[in-house]
Amino acid sequence: MPENEHYLRLLSVSWPRPVRCENSRWISQPDWDAPLMPHLPEWGLGAFEGKGYHTLNWGNEFRCDLNTDGQPTIAEMRGFHVVFRLRVQHSGTLNFFDTDGSIIRCNGEIIHEDREAHSLRQHSVRVGPGDRLDVAHWQSKGEWVWGARRDIEPPTLQLAVAVTERYRKLINEALTRPNGPTLKVYTSAASPLRSALSIYSMILNGYRPAGIQVFGDYQWTPWQKEAMETLLPFADIVSVERVESTLHALDARLVPLARRLWSAMKTCIGLFFPPTAYCFLDDDIFVLDRIDDALALYKDNDLIYGPDQNCDERYRAAWCPDRMKPLPAGDINTGFYLVNNKGDAKAQAERLLRVPPDGHPDWLWEQGFFATEFADARTKALSSQRYFYPVFDGLPGGLFGYDWSLNPCEFASVHFGGPKPKPNDFEVGALLHDILGRRRAVV
Repeated sequence: MPENEHYLRLLSVSWPRPVRCENSRWISQPDWDAPLMPHLPEWGLGAFEGKGYHTLNWGNEFRCDLNTDGQPTIAEMRGFHVVFRLRVQHSGTLNFFDTDGSIIRCNGEIIHEDREAHSLRQHSVRVGPGDRLDVAHWQSKGEWVWGARRDIEPPTLQLAVAVTERYRKLINEALTRPNGPTLKVYTSAASPLRSALSIYSMILNGYRPAGIQVFGDYQWTPWQKEAMETLLPFADIVSVERVESTLHALDARLVPLARRLWSAMKTCIGLFFPPTAYCFLDDDIFVLDRIDDALALYKDNDLIYGPDQNCDERYRAAWCPDRMKPLPAGDINTGFYLVNNKGDAKAQAERLLRVPPDGHPDWLWEQGFFATEFADARTKALSSQRYFYPVFDGLPGGLFGYDWSLNPCEFASVHFGGPKPKPNDFEVGALLHDILGRRRAVV
């Protein structure tokens, strides 16, 4: 991926379309819906006033095999314009230059309009993460070049609040009509915007929980705490003191174990902190479609989950070495599941404490407990094609290359679990509108 694509991604380019001019001025309207070319040009490199820019040189792009005295034609395409679309990956000031003028729409509204014929001229506009820019660039004569360079700014809470405001209004209304059990999320809040996106995307795709509980505050900095409370005003931020009070009443030995290991805390939050019928969602999951299939299965089953690799033998070796029969949930992943835990909490706590986590990977110890605890319950794995796990199956186009808005692979969710770095708030900001804007439910 060109370095430029990390902050400004080229999505499409139209075929050149004619314009009407008077006195070296473009007077007709841009053809925003012009037919698209079947390929994208490569970004080039250029300089303007001593500063480097990434450039789109339409003159080079539209050269053909016609020669004049053995040289390629100069491809001026006088009196034409192109429309190209960009997605902004980071907030900040977009500095750009053009030969002759261009008109720019940001998310459908015009933010820059220059219809004059001129040599290279610099401009700038303010942009935010995920903004869609439609650029109509016309040509009078001579060079036909458009270039841009970044002047990005770090994500701020103020910006995150602004870009998510419209979605919070929809969520507040949706939560007045619950159709599923409480949603639980346990997070370090390393990327508060990502945590919010996971929850927002679930609700905007039709899962309206009876409540939202967010755990993990003992790990948060003051800034992270403010961000989580601001972005999730409709959630119950459950303090670690409330969790530990519940655990202490159940079995005091759970408290130091949960404090020491995230996997133990996650298990205790799920199974032992009320309610015990709930949906669990990791904060590295993007929901892209309705999860009606999961809700339908939940009516007749005790545990519904997104699948992982099958670790049945390793789970049995750790938790029930005498069991010969395979575990029905040997492929469980606890990043996303719905459960109706009908077991006796004290007995479950005793069994959890029976196997020391030391010597086992955290994920294996945690998921193995669920697999064995629900070995005789009614369980169902969801489709791995819909509840997608890139660490095993890849991701077509990668994080920025996949079309999150169209969702051509028809994923219900994409879970960025595993050892690879998870999307950070810079990256999430660039994808947020594509993911949330395609919501599959009228809320």
